[in-house]
Amino acid sequence: MTEVFNILQSSQPVTINLTQRPEVSDHDFIEEQEKYLYALSTRTMALPGTTEMSPEHSGFLMALGLNGHLRDMPFMNMYEYLVKCNEMLSVGLLLGLAATYRGTMDIQATKLMSIHLEPLLPPTSIELDIQQNILVAALLGSLERRALRGARGLRPRSRPRARHAASGRRQQGAHTDSQRDRHKNSNGVEGGTINLDVTSPGATLALGLVYMRSGAAAPASWLQPPRTPYELDFVRPDLLMLRVIARGLILWDDIEASDEWIKNQVPDTIRPQAYCNIIAGACFAMGIRFAGSGDEDARDSALSMAVHMCVGLLFLMGGRGTLGTSRAAVAALLAAYHLQAFRHLYVLAVEPRLLLPRDLNTGKLCYAHIQVIDLKGVTIELKAPCMIPELSTLQEVKINDPRYWPVSFHRHNNWDLLKRFLELTWCIDVKQRAGCLSYVDDPQGFLTILAQTLTLDKSNIWSAKPDYIQLFTNDDKIRNFVKHYLNNETNENICADCLIISKKRKG
Repeated sequence: MTEVFNILQSSQPVTINLTQRPEVSDHDFIEEQEKYLYALSTRTMALPGTTEMSPEHSGFLMALGLNGHLRDMPFMNMYEYLVKCNEMLSVGLLLGLAATYRGTMDIQATKLMSIHLEPLLPPTSIELDIQQNILVAALLGSLERRALRGARGLRPRSRPRARHAASGRRQQGAHTDSQRDRHKNSNGVEGGTINLDVTSPGATLALGLVYMRSGAAAPASWLQPPRTPYELDFVRPDLLMLRVIARGLILWDDIEASDEWIKNQVPDTIRPQAYCNIIAGACFAMGIRFAGSGDEDARDSALSMAVHMCVGLLFLMGGRGTLGTSRAAVAALLAAYHLQAFRHLYVLAVEPRLLLPRDLNTGKLCYAHIQVIDLKGVTIELKAPCMIPELSTLQEVKINDPRYWPVSFHRHNNWDLLKRFLELTWCIDVKQRAGCLSYVDDPQGFLTILAQTLTLDKSNIWSAKPDYIQLFTNDDKIRNFVKHYLNNETNENICADCLIISKKRKG
């Protein structure tokens, strides 16, 4: 009974205690051990086990997809996962599949998405009972480019529909009976009006994404918060937040990193009734606008929300990445922080921007001062390792440190090389100047050969040549001083000329 009890303890390691008899050879004893181990393994594997996939396994599949690794999984294995009819497993796999094959219009991936959507199935297909969350996940991954073509993403005919669906008014030129049957939507239309609870959230965000960064006044006016309490009665409170977010996407350049801008989004006439939702939408829009920029004003304006929302974003890509503000990144952030099932889609907005200097001689990471010049010509001084601003806003990035030889990356020269460094190697090799030490060994710069020679050695204190000084620094001020004041050539020494002029004046 004790042996059976030990075998049933599947979570505890089993010890095999066998004694070799004198008449048994070593070879036979090894075979006896193998047989005993096989018997234990057979009994242990016969224990009852769960056949359901754990939620952790679903999250693992989604993580593989967000990082692009599901491309290596055979579609037959994906089909085996889907036929288990596990809701969380299907949602994780479909979202991961959508993230991996986004923008590729892959036929096999489209087929896996289409089997969960009734409008994409043949008319004679069997009606399937599919959970709502799986339908939403499949719909996110099955968006086709031909369904979003046209200026800024939507067909011209679709924009009035989105506007009317968001505002709740019926579109002029309604469908005939035959057209109504083709475009039938039992939940979207009630009588002569549109059901805002169904159509408004998607249509509002669609308008924001269609006119994103356009600054168009007309779509922005459609999404303005109500101005009177009477108009407020026709808008659900949570839809106010979506309208403010979508309006911020359209008026992208008008978003300011200040408390005043957030407060100005709330009309005074409805401030007591709709303050919280509009403020939440304004903070959300400002967060997307300045995502990953390091703007301190934006951080201070919404500090309480930033503390709660950024806990999971502190160590993106192991501390190497931050959020971007490209069109795809903004759409991913908008989807990630609205619906529960899409929460982890923020991974699609992450981009590596950590700059790590590495000593070329020792291969160790080091500190170095860098200069970042944006498109407006403004120079920002940073000390690497650090997160640099978004590459689309920069003109030049260069390592400008007196202890290392300069390295420069210019937008019109070797910008692709900087991108490859940030994405693949993470590090940029720098060459240390002769006679200099790293900031770890010499934080104040008092141990360099140049500093010791010019301050301690009395015999060589005035014998340093200009060429020697230029070997130890790339500071423009020092180089210009050496060039104009310490030149030994005849008739070019400014110090001597000044001395002669001074003597003549005194004489």
